[in-house]
Amino acid sequence: MFGPRRGLSIGVLASFLLVVSGGVASADDSVTDGVRTLTVSKSVDLSGEGDTIVVTGSGYDETKGIYVGLCVVTSPDEQPSPCGGGIDREGATGASEWISSNPPSYAVGLPIPYEPGGSFRVELSVSPTINDVVDCRNLQCAIVTKNDHTIISDRSQDLIIPVTFTGVAPTTTAAIDTVPTAPSESVPEITVAADVSDLAATATGETDDGSGAATAVFVAVIAIVLVGGIVLFRRSRTNAR
Repeated sequence: MFGPRRGLSIGVLASFLLVVSGGVASADDSVTDGVRTLTVSKSVDLSGEGDTIVVTGSGYDETKGIYVGLCVVTSPDEQPSPCGGGIDREGATGASEWISSNPPSYAVGLPIPYEPGGSFRVELSVSPTINDVVDCRNLQCAIVTKNDHTIISDRSQDLIIPVTFTGVAPTTTAAIDTVPTAPSESVPEITVAADVSDLAATATGETDDGSGAATAVFVAVIAIVLVGGIVLFRRSRTNAR
């Protein structure tokens, strides 16, 4: 094993070589809540055509199953969702994995059991499209761990590492259905508002007491009834042609 001094010298030398060569050190991306640690092999510029990343974790509660996958980041009071592969209990899509050492009786043998210390290591096949309408190039997505469906309300093992994808999300335009309007014969236009207003104004102008106002209302009602009858009569004649 390397002693502390020799290890330090090698680290300094490696950093020096990276600076001289213009390279960038490749390091895993990690997040921790002080108990659990989640790490991904790559989080930036994942291929928009699809990519494979290694996800590891440690310190998780082995009595609680978790899902590991690519999900849309939501508000802090909500679990990240939707996720690539959905609730993939059999790991068939490769977009998510179920980790559990004590699954329900109907799922024995399906999830991947924890390794010692609540650790795990899985490979995920991820792409920017979560589903037909969600694209991680338009929304913030992350590699996520969250408790499985048996304790979905328990948020104690939520950890996220934001990721980005290359490329641009396709733009789609929703089709608008146009309903054709059936042709119809024109009906003579009748203007009634002016006639009724004039009648009401005339009646009101004849007197300033309450009888004048009542007369105005009466005249207006009679005018509306007469005009309505004329309209119906003309339309019936037009339809009869």
